[in-house]
Amino acid sequence: ALVTAEIDRIVMKLMETTDKTRDALCAQAITGKIDYQMQADSGFVRYGVTYGTGATLSYTVPKKWDASGTTIADILTDAIAVRRKLNEEGASGEVGFLVSPEVFVAMANKITPLPDSKRMGATVTANEINVAGFIFTLCDGSYDDRDSSGAEVVKQEVAAKKAVAWVKDIPELTYCAVDDLDGNLEAIPFFSKTVKVDDPSGIRVISESKPFPMVSEKAFLWFEPLTVVEG
Repeated sequence: ALVTAEIDRIVMKLMETTDKTRDALCAQAITGKIDYQMQADSGFVRYGVTYGTGATLSYTVPKKWDASGTTIADILTDAIAVRRKLNEEGASGEVGFLVSPEVFVAMANKITPLPDSKRMGATVTANEINVAGFIFTLCDGSYDDRDSSGAEVVKQEVAAKKAVAWVKDIPELTYCAVDDLDGNLEAIPFFSKTVKVDDPSGIRVISESKPFPMVSEKAFLWFEPLTVVEG
């Protein structure tokens, strides 16, 4: 019973690490490239993937959303322009927005003081802002990575003062086949097995997972809607 409990604990820890790696790869994939420090038997190795050209679409906001003269109509105009650019240069489909905490707060500050007659139907709810049907979702997630020296660093999924729009039908999380005969070389989210060790006597738990986000770099459009002070 004690051995089984310990194996279960190790497997759960490996699954947690696998989930974090998957989330980090997905967060990087929406930038058009994956450049992630992954753990291997020999230590940490840099894993890189470039989707197409590696360059996502971009858009320049004419009036920064945190500027005093910017209105809800200006934000709506930008949202329409972003959707048009995605549909014309990227892919057709429903468009969603992920925004950093700074962008979310700036938008909420524009909307909440306004009377209903001037809101153009904009609403602020838990983690979402709806502007005439365009949904802006707060993204305050982060993931762990390592820099060139091997030191741990925390990176934001959506960087400060930035936002990303994407065509919802495009991203898909897939899995490549695991390199293990006991796993039947199948493409599964997670595989683990125990291996008996004789000297010293014990059991080793081995796990494997190969998550691979399938995206098109032209299905994502990054922009900077807030004022950035150079310094």
